[in-house]
Amino acid sequence: MRKIKKDIIILLVIIAVGAVLRLWGIDFGLPYLYHQDEPIVVNHALAYGTGDLNPHFFIIPPLTSYILFICYGLYFVILTLLGLVAGKEAFAISFFKDPSAFYLIGRFIAGFLPSVASIYLTYRLALKFCSQRAARYSAIIMSILFINVLNAHYIYADNILVFFTLLAIIKLMDLTQAPRTRNYILAGIFTGIAIAAKYNAALLVVPFLLAHAYSKKDIKSFICDHKPALFFTAMVVSFIVCNPYSVLDWRFFLGSVTGKIRHGYIGWSHHIVYSLFEGVGTGITVLGIIGLLGLLKDSFSKAMIPLSFIALFYIHLVFVSQPFSRYVLVLVPFIAIGAAYFLFDILYVKMIIATGTAYLVGS
Repeated sequence: MRKIKKDIIILLVIIAVGAVLRLWGIDFGLPYLYHQDEPIVVNHALAYGTGDLNPHFFIIPPLTSYILFICYGLYFVILTLLGLVAGKEAFAISFFKDPSAFYLIGRFIAGFLPSVASIYLTYRLALKFCSQRAARYSAIIMSILFINVLNAHYIYADNILVFFTLLAIIKLMDLTQAPRTRNYILAGIFTGIAIAAKYNAALLVVPFLLAHAYSKKDIKSFICDHKPALFFTAMVVSFIVCNPYSVLDWRFFLGSVTGKIRHGYIGWSHHIVYSLFEGVGTGITVLGIIGLLGLLKDSFSKAMIPLSFIALFYIHLVFVSQPFSRYVLVLVPFIAIGAAYFLFDILYVKMIIATGTAYLVGS
């Protein structure tokens, strides 16, 4: 019991450190705006207040702006109850006078909260593959990495993507051990929301198929099982709930999405050298890749579930994405887990064994 309390306290301290780092400087630049993407999300969120919930813009998925719209609605209600604004017009004028409060709310909801929560989810996912020591270290890496702290200060969809991707893969790992209906449905819901955050999360379908195959004994049970239908139904329904105009305005939606993916080849090394080496660190990145390969060697079938997503996502970045470093954020938790696995479940264990062997030989 005392050990459990100690482990919880250590994890809370790790998360608290990450929270402080992400809160520090979250108001940077305000009331001035220095990032081109933040106003797009905020302006769309406020525009829903006119009564038209169709974003008329799907290049950036509308889930983040819908979330902010709800938050801004609550902010309006609170200000009205406190007598600080007298109606919608006054509320709108307050934004044009000083948008700082609106951007702070957005950065807290879309940046800070999912980024901090992802520290804990990384720990949870690491426990599926690693020792508790290694899982704890993966959380430490997530807590202090420059790329994570930096991007927690922005209003992006990427941190929300990371959060729901981790939830989806955790449920896929649960599915391999307990192929219950509940795990299929939850995995589908989290996958659908992740896709609604950023469309490239659709690649999670591949690790789902691998997880489903892992839980089956033969091809017949793999094909005849009805539970994958529950996964795909939950995925599609949750996506539509989060992005209803993908159906209500499907022609414009499809035109926007197909236009979005027409980006050029950026090379195999760009996101490793520019995004990971500079945002994560060369050492952690290299150790993370080695650790992930070691994980694949030690438990191929199980490790292929998250690693298939990592491989496909990176290929996607190479051919149909953009060069911005934040695009690798969804890969960072896996790099952290790989580095921790290598340091504590491979290297550390070998050192302990070698030390013990040397001691026995010497005695």
